[in-house]
Amino acid sequence: MKKILYLVRHGQTDFNKTHRLQGTKFNESLNEQGVKEIQDCLRNLPRDIEVVFSSDLERSLSSAKIISSHFNKPLVIREELRERDFGSLAGKTWDEIPSGRELQSLDKALAYDYRPYGGESVQDATARLEKFLNELRASKYETAVAVTHNGIFRLAHKLLKEQHIAGVENASAHKFEV
Repeated sequence: MKKILYLVRHGQTDFNKTHRLQGTKFNESLNEQGVKEIQDCLRNLPRDIEVVFSSDLERSLSSAKIISSHFNKPLVIREELRERDFGSLAGKTWDEIPSGRELQSLDKALAYDYRPYGGESVQDATARLEKFLNELRASKYETAVAVTHNGIFRLAHKLLKEQHIAGVENASAHKFEV
């Protein structure tokens, strides 16, 4: 039997607002708009969720706390749900990076490799996500929410729906069968 997973992208941060790469090096909190976005997102989630998983990064964790509190469900932190690591590119906009538009195109095509900058490759991020998904499949939970990041969201679409998406809005909720 397939499990149901609702992926939720964290609410807005000031880095999102200014189009800066956050990755794992900048652990920003939600801004006021981000809190409101997650509160609005609650109506897009089913009442029968059993657990809320979250990346350990503050923007996702804050979002997940709002969701788990609203539904009175346990919150489980999973590092596998962390955003891709941009290495030394974190904190910059694509325009501030030499060859930034080329790197952005590779990122959108899920063909990135940030290891030369001290980050990770798409294969690294995919392996983390696959570990989480395999453990979810083996778990007792039938319906779960996982709060994560744009890069992980895009990988999930590729792995679970064989779809390529360029990105998702903050506080988006998408349903997957796993």
